[in-house]
This record gives sequence, C-alpha cells and structure tokens, in this order.
Amino acid sequence: MTAPTSFIFPTSSSTHPSTSDLSPHAFPLLINSQTTCELIAFAITFAQYVPSDGHLVIISAKPRNELLSSMSTSLFTSSSSSFTSTSAVLAANKITLYHVETLAMLRVLLSSLQHSKVSFLGVDGFVSLQEEGAELSAQGISRTLAAMVNITSYSKGILVIRESPANVERGVPVLNTGIHGTLGHLSVKILQILGRWMRGFWKQEEKIGGECSATWICRGEKSHIQWTSRDGEIDDVHISIL
Repeated sequence: MTAPTSFIFPTSSSTHPSTSDLSPHAFPLLINSQTTCELIAFAITFAQYVPSDGHLVIISAKPRNELLSSMSTSLFTSSSSSFTSTSAVLAANKITLYHVETLAMLRVLLSSLQHSKVSFLGVDGFVSLQEEGAELSAQGISRTLAAMVNITSYSKGILVIRESPANVERGVPVLNTGIHGTLGHLSVKILQILGRWMRGFWKQEEKIGGECSATWICRGEKSHIQWTSRDGEIDDVHISIL
C-alpha cells in the first residue's frame, strides 16, 4: 500500500483518494505527530471522497485550547488551502467531534459506540488519559485499544490513532500498577504495544521552513515522503522506498 499522502495532505493537483488506498489489510493506522491537524485532515478527506453510510467520529483527549490551536493552522485557514473549499467545509460538517477529559469518559463513550455503524473513528492523544487513570501499562492500553478495534471491526470501518513521538517512545509496565510478580517488573515501549494492533505507521518528522517530511511503514515496507507546505498549500510530494 502506498503512503496515504492524498488523505493526510491532499493537493489541488492530486487525484482523489480511492477506496483501494484504504485496504483493510493496511489499517488501523497510527499517525505519530506533534499536532492533531494530520488526523483532522485525514478525517475530512475521508468524509469528502469515501462513500459511507456510517458515522464519522473524532475523539480528542487534548486540552480544548490545544485542540483549537491545531485547527487554527494555515492548513485549515489559508484561502489557498484545499481544506477551505466548499466541499471540505461540507465534509467537515459530517464529522462528530467528542472531547473527553478522563479515561472513564473515553471508555464510556467507546462503549456507547460499540454497536453503532462507525465508518471512521479517529482517536487523538488517548495515552495521556491512561496515565491519569493509573492504567499506563501494556494491559491498560491494550484494553482501550480493544474497545476501539471492536467498534470499527463491527462496522468494517477505519480506525486512525494520533499520538506524539514522545508518548509512543515511553516505556511502561506490562501490567497495571499494584500487580506483583515477574510480569509486574517488565516494561515495554508504547510503540511496541500499539504495533500489535496497528498495521500502518505515519511518522511526521521535522519541518524546516516550508520543507516537510515523514516516514510511512506498512506491512514491512518503509517509505520516505517529502513535500512543501506554504500558506496552507501542499505541493511537490515525493515518495521514495527505503
């Protein structure tokens, strides 16, 4: 599967994304970036170009001010950006955005969506809630991920998770706090935990001026993506196989 650049960063000159780019063998997808904007861009493009009769949902655990800041970038505000077009605005209106502040709130919301038809589920920054809920462990993270996967598996939808590079590189215990024994002393990186559930990894890298880059890993293949971003317009996208 090629890197989903047309979903995360569509350009005015690119062809519309196709459902073949969203093979069930390539998802769930982890977007590893500092801000929420890539997840929002993916959701809006999905709403624009992929036929769907289900709900499109984004759940964010980020503080409201950080979430609003991510949505105030030139990618969504510049008059030259494809995301300010009429079709993009109409597509965004199809997406329901939930804001959760605790792990308990997230779990209740996921439970309420279990038997709904959800074509797209985007979850932003849930690892921070695991820590506040004293379940920052492979056991706790996997429990939450299982609830997300159950939702999209039931409705044959798409699951996309966004986490920061710093979060996924952290080491956490295998079991929740308070559980003793051999496993209680072992630790594992969050990226390894997510890797047992995710099939596609988009890692956003440093941006220098208008030059941007990312790494795409899917089913054992790795690609490097480079593009330019100026005043909200994405252009000159190059993909090379590593």
